[in-house]
Amino acid sequence: MGRWLRRFPGTAALGAVTLGFFVLQWWLGGTTDDAVATRLGAMRPDRVAEHGEWFRLVMPMFLHLGPIHFALNGLAFVQLALLVEYIWGTLRLLVFYLLCGIGAALMTATFTGYALPSLGASGSLMGLAGLLLGARYLGTPALRLFLGEVLGRRLFWGVLFTFVVGLLLEMFFPVVDNWGHLGGFLTGLLLAAATPDADSGEGQTLVAGALLVPVVLGSGLWMTVRGDDALTTLDHDMAWALRAKASDYPGQVVGAGLLLQMLDRFDASGDPTAGQEAFRRELEHFDEPFLLANLAGALFTDPARGLETEWVLQRWVAIEPSEPDPLNALAWHLVTRPDAERRDPVRAEELVRRALQRIADPASKGGRRSRAAYLDTLGEALLQQGKLDEALEAQQESFSLATELELGDLPEISARLERIREASG
Repeated sequence: MGRWLRRFPGTAALGAVTLGFFVLQWWLGGTTDDAVATRLGAMRPDRVAEHGEWFRLVMPMFLHLGPIHFALNGLAFVQLALLVEYIWGTLRLLVFYLLCGIGAALMTATFTGYALPSLGASGSLMGLAGLLLGARYLGTPALRLFLGEVLGRRLFWGVLFTFVVGLLLEMFFPVVDNWGHLGGFLTGLLLAAATPDADSGEGQTLVAGALLVPVVLGSGLWMTVRGDDALTTLDHDMAWALRAKASDYPGQVVGAGLLLQMLDRFDASGDPTAGQEAFRRELEHFDEPFLLANLAGALFTDPARGLETEWVLQRWVAIEPSEPDPLNALAWHLVTRPDAERRDPVRAEELVRRALQRIADPASKGGRRSRAAYLDTLGEALLQQGKLDEALEAQQESFSLATELELGDLPEISARLERIREASG
């Protein structure tokens, strides 16, 4: 181990610093905590542009989002950093790594307007990959020959794979900073063009290193003194960032997930009305019944989201006015809202009776299953109106069908039947 450290001190130093920051993140509250990441200098384009927090151009390369992110980047770091240090030496590895990380952050700050934190060493790592690929074609003949033997085309395909996966994830699960990857990679290519000979240009590297030392140390000190500034408006900023990000995925699964996160952030910021207004506007873009049904299901689990749930169900009914399921879902919501004063059993009865009339094949197993569920809703709506005889009749039929079909919600239907019987005396 001692021999390895003496041979590759730059790789060891960068690895130790990155590991130290990961431990610091964990100690301060968690490696997946947005507040901790923001406090330690994660890239927030809004904070750079509006508050001049330039330390966010340096610090993100040392931070990571959870152990998996850290492990994957760590594996790539060991492979790339060792090779770069072997070819260009310790000083250049440090300079190149920092420059690529800053280049990645600059690209993110320039082309990403969201306040969502961006962090990770991947920008620097893509820069090292760009450096090696660039040297593979722009370096001296000896360097090109060496890299061709060591790398072949593996690195090219690895870089291409990273970009393709990043773009695909952006479509379905937007967690990758593709602008940062591109910025780091282009910085690496520029460095390869500027240093085609690995044995020359030490003077320029020394100058660059001398300039980077106060930049890095100053960024760390600035982060220590002023990193807390961003926390005062974190929830508000994150809420609006999620709102903006969701607008990039109108009516899509990704957009729905972002909207749910947005609601929580607006609540935490003390401005739930803004979240509700944004949520209602975005719902106008949703026209996929399956997605609306799943969104309503996710909201059903939160008693505080009754109003948003109703909007989603109303949208579902508007999209499929002739289908019985959305009618029954909205009716059920109207009689089970946690706030009893806001329940509307009269409207629920009207909706569920329409649903019963629109069952496509009442004699089929699916039709009888639907009828059992709809009659259960009708029984509750009638009970809340005091129409006990009708409620008992509806609930008894629902219970009979549920028993025959061995439905999973039979206990709930049975319990409701007992309530109606007790109310009927």
